[in-house]
Amino acid sequence: MNEMDIRLMLIEVRMRNAGKFSGDSAGAAPQKKAPGPDASEFEKAMYQYPKFEALYRDLTAKGDTNSVNVITELLNDPIGAKTRYAKEYSTLITQIEKCMVKEVTKKLAFTGFPANMGEAGVKMTLEALGGVTDLTCEESDDMLSMGGTVEFEELESAQKAIDQYDGMDMGLGTKLTMRSL
Repeated sequence: MNEMDIRLMLIEVRMRNAGKFSGDSAGAAPQKKAPGPDASEFEKAMYQYPKFEALYRDLTAKGDTNSVNVITELLNDPIGAKTRYAKEYSTLITQIEKCMVKEVTKKLAFTGFPANMGEAGVKMTLEALGGVTDLTCEESDDMLSMGGTVEFEELESAQKAIDQYDGMDMGLGTKLTMRSL
């Protein structure tokens, strides 16, 4: 084995660890990226509400274009859409509204903690809010921040984490995000 073979193997290992190797069937599914600051209400809803995303994808798969259009209008102009579609699509509107309720679970995904905190620092920070049963951390590609998942013993602790840390400016232009899984 020559030096070039060793370098190629090292690149392959790094790509597998990052979940970017195309031949790697065991790689984890990539996390959804948060919508940008100029994202539409639709993009924000697709990111924030998993049940809403499932409803939208189901209606799209069924080819129900009218219902998909009602969803779009309801997000862009809620009052106008409710006035316009109150009779024919009242059950759909109710269903959409039920899907767009943030449900807090014990397991949260997070991004944006500074990488220099390390896993121990992140764990200590989150344990200050309540007992942690599981924590996974991974450095971002730029090696400046960390992301991962945390599972709390109690639902109240997860809610505290979201209330306290979601949207917090962590410096270097990075905002911390915490969302239920």
